[in-house]
Amino acid sequence: MPVSFSPISDSRERLLQLLRETRCPDRRDALYLEARAVVREHLGNRGRIWAAIGLDQAPCNMGCRFCSFASEWTRVTESCELSEEEALEWADEFIRERADYLILRTSEQYCLEKLLELGRRILDRKRGTVRLVANTRLANDLQLAQLKKAGFHGIYKTIRLREGADTAFDPQVRLKQIRQARDHGLRVFGLVEPVGPEHSDEEIVDAILMLRDPIHTGLVGAMARVPVEGSPLFGYGAVDVQRLAAITAVFILAMADRFDDVEIVCSHPPHAEILRAGASAVVVEVGAIPRDTAFARREWQGLTMAQARKLLQDAGYEV
Repeated sequence: MPVSFSPISDSRERLLQLLRETRCPDRRDALYLEARAVVREHLGNRGRIWAAIGLDQAPCNMGCRFCSFASEWTRVTESCELSEEEALEWADEFIRERADYLILRTSEQYCLEKLLELGRRILDRKRGTVRLVANTRLANDLQLAQLKKAGFHGIYKTIRLREGADTAFDPQVRLKQIRQARDHGLRVFGLVEPVGPEHSDEEIVDAILMLRDPIHTGLVGAMARVPVEGSPLFGYGAVDVQRLAAITAVFILAMADRFDDVEIVCSHPPHAEILRAGASAVVVEVGAIPRDTAFARREWQGLTMAQARKLLQDAGYEV
């Protein structure tokens, strides 16, 4: 029986009920169908690819308890950075392979001017063919204005699960930055992340509602926490695919009457069940990966653009 989901998506209790119901196979399948229908209605049946270039990695003193770069337990002993030409080569390849979004991701230490110049060079060559997104340290209005002027479409910024407890970042400061970004005309993209077995249904639903409003995310989905050996959260293990798919579907339904804000639905890492649950995009990554200590000179975990397209096609999407 289909899930009946009307615009009562403000209801925390209703979302909690739906997330709990995903533990029942019949209800889970019905919820997946409903979520997929919502995405098709608003975004069509086109699959999309979110291509990310991690520009640099280095030991970081911020101490996020899930991050592979945290200096207290990282196996990264020295900095590693893509040259501008290497980054441009990857950007050209991703754009040639028809990526819809190109994300430039940096460490906390990366020079903003280098990021701006790289963005300008990419857009000078490829303007109109891809949407450029920055995932970087932001501190003030000036930096956000500079990103917008350089041609960036948006930023990736979210308030992470247990922000301020598992991280050293103040969630209110991050929310202020998000509001400032919107004021400068930048789209804000954020996921429910980093999801692990330790997170309760209540925490997940609260994160969904935060991303819905006040953040007004242009990206719907979730990202798994990858267990980093030596980190404080390693012992909890990893969340299973079914849980990530269920969160994706409930998030979609929570946005059902707000989908004008949404550009893309994507959970990471990709899986056929997550696509069945409504995700219509796949992430391809190279370079520095904050869930790994190895600098990915080729696509992370071997997932190429061609393989990403096949995943989407196999799930019934047009690419």
